[in-house]
Amino acid sequence: MLAKLREFIESRTGFPGATIFKPVPGGARFLHVPGTVLLLVIALQFLTGFVIALHYAPSVTTAWASIVFFEDRIRAGWLVRGLHAWGASAIVLLALIHLVQVAWTGAYRKPRELNWMLGLALLVLVLVFAHTGYLLPWDQKGYWSTRVATGIAGATPVVGTTLQRVAIGGEDQGNLTLSHFYAVHVILMPLLLLLVVGAHLTLFRRHGPTPPADVSDDAPAQSWFPYQTLRNLIGFGVVAATMGYLAVRSHGAPLEAPADPASDFQPRPEWYFLPLYQLLKGFPPGTEFVGSEVLPGLILLALALLPWIDRSPVRDAKKRLVPLLLVFVPLGGAVLMGSLSVMEDAGNKELAAHRRAEAKDAALARRLFHEQGGIPAAGPLALLDRYPPRRGARLYDEHCGGCHGRNAKGPDLQGYLTQRWLEQVIREPGTLFKHDSMGQTDAKPDELAALAVYVASLDSSRATSLDAARVAKGKALFDDKQCNSCHDVTKISPDDEGPSLAGYGTKEWLVALMKNPAVYFGDSKNKMPAFAGKLSEADLDAIAGHVRGLQSPSDE
Repeated sequence: MLAKLREFIESRTGFPGATIFKPVPGGARFLHVPGTVLLLVIALQFLTGFVIALHYAPSVTTAWASIVFFEDRIRAGWLVRGLHAWGASAIVLLALIHLVQVAWTGAYRKPRELNWMLGLALLVLVLVFAHTGYLLPWDQKGYWSTRVATGIAGATPVVGTTLQRVAIGGEDQGNLTLSHFYAVHVILMPLLLLLVVGAHLTLFRRHGPTPPADVSDDAPAQSWFPYQTLRNLIGFGVVAATMGYLAVRSHGAPLEAPADPASDFQPRPEWYFLPLYQLLKGFPPGTEFVGSEVLPGLILLALALLPWIDRSPVRDAKKRLVPLLLVFVPLGGAVLMGSLSVMEDAGNKELAAHRRAEAKDAALARRLFHEQGGIPAAGPLALLDRYPPRRGARLYDEHCGGCHGRNAKGPDLQGYLTQRWLEQVIREPGTLFKHDSMGQTDAKPDELAALAVYVASLDSSRATSLDAARVAKGKALFDDKQCNSCHDVTKISPDDEGPSLAGYGTKEWLVALMKNPAVYFGDSKNKMPAFAGKLSEADLDAIAGHVRGLQSPSDE
């Protein structure tokens, strides 16, 4: 049957049999597996990419949502995207392994020079392919990684600005950027990859596998099928099973919160770009193109010339160590740079906190997408912007943060209304309220605690959760120490010496304060601006909710 199939292919196409039937010099070996497994993973990548593309909507308002919908609402969508994401890493890793295998066996030498260069081109295409897929989900990582990459390209002398504008489709990233990267990722790169792979396989079929150094030229060959084919399928099975395991363990692929151009996201590239990322840290601003383009270009050129540099008549790698340094020195340097980057990030507590916050943002955006049945017309970022706690935090930072913080002219509200915060205000009001006329109290620690509990109880929503006996004790102390002579707890009295504490800390109290602080402090004692007419009721309510949330910080 195999003979008939071979005859059919030859008679109909003129091609002398299928590649799988090419005899293997010296017999089938796992040494020849990486190239075929790489080809099969590329085919799997095309298949999973096609399925994702069927559900993908390439615009800044729909891209992120379409990925969430595909993962969470399409049956096994999360698994397909997980296989696609881990497949990108597998392809890069297999391409590097194949490169090392070819170099070690000397398969780049005459008459295989052109196939060696096609292999190098394939490695470059794979890296570009992976990079263009970064941006497509339009999440934080994709947006900021692309911004960094296009910024580096823009620093290239003479042509940098033009390259950057062409890549992003204008002055800044937007719909055209996404359209450009999508077209390159799903049309241009697959075409180029198919052409290079086709040419690579054609030359491989012409010259056949390179025998290992310990196999003589006249050693008997073994048929590709079924001996080498079985080994290839075993190798592919191991790789595919690993990809499937990783996809199941991570339940798909990572997806950050929707892209936010105004955020301070700290991007990190995938592992295969970490060496370049680490290397660029050593270049002064404006010279990054040397590390990102010139140096890699020189390494690639040296590798392309390896067949003519290595003139040794023997195949044994141990006797060709000097020319092989062109392969292993850059590879070793990449491993070193990547390891340094990972170790630096592992010890970066600020980055770790940032990643935890970003993970919460991503989970929150995803939850809101499902709770609200989709995204607002303004796009997925509005899911977070319109979420009251997040909206309050943003408005607070914009309108209040400049005056309320450590060493600022207004009181530091971090931990607002907590037992510790209230005790500090009562004990030493000047530490929070600058230039405050309220003197230090002589209350003992247990009395301070009781006073703080009583003040907290003035918020009726919290009173029921507080110890009634301590509240009563605090109220008695409040009267005994004549705190009520400056602070009215029953009504708003702007003429009192201190601010009214009626309903202190409630949303209503805070909103009224922001609308017109003079109602509480009087014109002569107030330095806080009035926000009535400047901010809407909804905005003031959101800020009040955020301030109240500072007593138990939450990233929601």
